[in-house]
Amino acid sequence: VDTEGKQLPYIDQVVSVLAGDSDGVNLKVLTGDIDLLREDTALVKMPLYKENEAQAGFMVQLLDNHVDPTALYLNLTYDDPVWREVVNDLRFRQALNMAINRQEIIDSVYFGLASMPALVPSDFDLEQANALLDEMGMDQRDADGFRLGPDGNTFILPIETASYAPDVPVVSELLVEHFKEIGIKTTFKLIDSSLAGQRVAANEAQASVIWSVQPMWPNATWTDYLPSGRWGRQWELWYTSNGAEGEEPPDAVKRLYELHEGRVAAAPASDEDKALNAEIYQIHHDNIYIFNIAEQVRYALVTNAKLGNVPSGGQAIAANNSGEQFFYRE
Repeated sequence: VDTEGKQLPYIDQVVSVLAGDSDGVNLKVLTGDIDLLREDTALVKMPLYKENEAQAGFMVQLLDNHVDPTALYLNLTYDDPVWREVVNDLRFRQALNMAINRQEIIDSVYFGLASMPALVPSDFDLEQANALLDEMGMDQRDADGFRLGPDGNTFILPIETASYAPDVPVVSELLVEHFKEIGIKTTFKLIDSSLAGQRVAANEAQASVIWSVQPMWPNATWTDYLPSGRWGRQWELWYTSNGAEGEEPPDAVKRLYELHEGRVAAAPASDEDKALNAEIYQIHHDNIYIFNIAEQVRYALVTNAKLGNVPSGGQAIAANNSGEQFFYRE
């Protein structure tokens, strides 16, 4: 009942509709065919949302986001010797990281509603990035100005990802341009999400852009800080098979596993757990295993304008956790 003791028209059924990609989802938003949308939205679509909000009968609210929605991953165990030699050189990862113009992304894609990441250094320094690439031996270029790899051929960084959210393709295309500035030829290909998942699991994806659950690692059930198919599939297999499969990882990655096991045994949010988590952060900061783009990115929650009891703050991922309290205003 409401504050006056009247029975509210609570919802007695939930219908979930699947769409092929984020563009299909957003088309349903604009036609007023969605009552609650938490996934597949992004700040990059806010102008379009606000322009059609009243006409289509929906409402957009900005909530907090528990992820960096567009982190870059390099597969450090991809089965190619030239690729491995380059991407496993810390100087290469440092150079790429310095070439990412995060402020441009925050301003143009997220309208300033985000902050610089703490997990990795966020300095934008093209001069130093170029110097690092020269130092590691990638000082020769092809006729188009792109750097050559150790084999004498143009080194190519192929980003392939799915349209997980509207900002993923936009940020991926910006990264292509950012890396061009330091002579790294980068390509971008959008593929089906099921195929993307299969290629990641099979260790066939070299680079991808997708969310990273960071900096929200409150306990050891969140394991994005451990190797995965996106940045270390062979190391992941080595750990999960007790060494029977995959490849033995470097010491820093082994230490991540040790720290994770310590977190599993520690009480969540205890001093011990916080100390272990701090060391995990430091290892990632020093080694740049995940290229975080931005933190604290605001998230667009789309609902039917008549839907009541919808959270207006807090984490967007939890917005539908109180769905039993939603109701439609008459």
